[in-house]
Amino acid sequence: MVRLIRTAVVDDHPAMRGGLETVLSATPDIVPVGAGSDERDLWHLLRRTAPDLVLLDVVMPGMDGLAVARAIKNNRETRTIPVIMVTAHDDVEAKRACLAAGVEDFLTKPIDRFELCMRVRNLLRLRAAIRDADRARAQAEVANRSKAEFLTTMSHELRTPLNAIGGFTELMQMGIRGPITAEQREDLGRIQESQRHVMGLINGVLGFARIEAGAAQFSLGAHSVNGMLVTCEQLMVPQALARELTLRHVPCEEALCVLADQDKFQQIVLNLLSNAVSFTAAGGRVELSAAAAGAGAGVVVQVSDTGTGIPPEQLDRVFEPFVQIDMSLTRTRTGTGLGLAISRELARGMNGDLTVRSTLGVGSTFVLTLPSA
Repeated sequence: MVRLIRTAVVDDHPAMRGGLETVLSATPDIVPVGAGSDERDLWHLLRRTAPDLVLLDVVMPGMDGLAVARAIKNNRETRTIPVIMVTAHDDVEAKRACLAAGVEDFLTKPIDRFELCMRVRNLLRLRAAIRDADRARAQAEVANRSKAEFLTTMSHELRTPLNAIGGFTELMQMGIRGPITAEQREDLGRIQESQRHVMGLINGVLGFARIEAGAAQFSLGAHSVNGMLVTCEQLMVPQALARELTLRHVPCEEALCVLADQDKFQQIVLNLLSNAVSFTAAGGRVELSAAAAGAGAGVVVQVSDTGTGIPPEQLDRVFEPFVQIDMSLTRTRTGTGLGLAISRELARGMNGDLTVRSTLGVGSTFVLTLPSA
């Protein structure tokens, strides 16, 4: 069934008004629902007939058509109704005035029948597409909020027993429940390690859900790049030593400052360093450096490694959520595949970006770019 397009015509010249109605009536899917000569007639038509579209003359008695169009677009109940302005002027200033009034389109007299009908149909298709997009966006936002609420609830339910596992394990290690053997202490250490690992996975999923739902908050300020990188290096030294790697921090100028959220900046750098250490074989090296990008381009922080590298065809996928490149390798490197996805979103939330370049079998360099302070 063909949907009828309901149109209202407002023009102070009876002949022009009648001519427009005749043209519209001759088109199968367009039906005039009323006509008027001034703004009072228009508002009456809007309340009584709820048209899909309005054809509005520029020159009218009382309030001119441009002022009426602005009133339509400033009214919550009518702002989404497309307006085609009908004018006798075809100069640039007249066109600018029509667009400045907020109308969707304009036609110059004398009106061509086919052009009029085409403009009416196109505007209604555009409005339908916009409404569909708004509806889909609203549904996606509801789904994201529901997902975030579910994950928050689940994380709480999982954290409670995990915290209990960690707490009772620590009590047993302290000998509160009686003396333990060296073998038992080793087993308890493995339990604690597994508990911390699962807690980390939960925190990663929850963090990504917050970012995806737009709930992540950023506290931007000026921070010393070198100071934050020194802290990150110190936190990663034990992990690098355990894997027999060389971790080198190349100091930058003390005056170099970045506009960032300090916690989120360090979260990104620590994640990049942790990945570099995990994917670099014993005897390899990981390097952390920073410098001004120059020409007002901000600050660049780089984490380079001599690890396995990333295949060229996989470079675009490393920042996708839940993706782990080279599954034959990651069987020994557990995780959710969210670290890089979260890091890139955090970087973009601070008006920066995170990119990568890599050579298979040689190593990778992740580049964090942020505004300078």
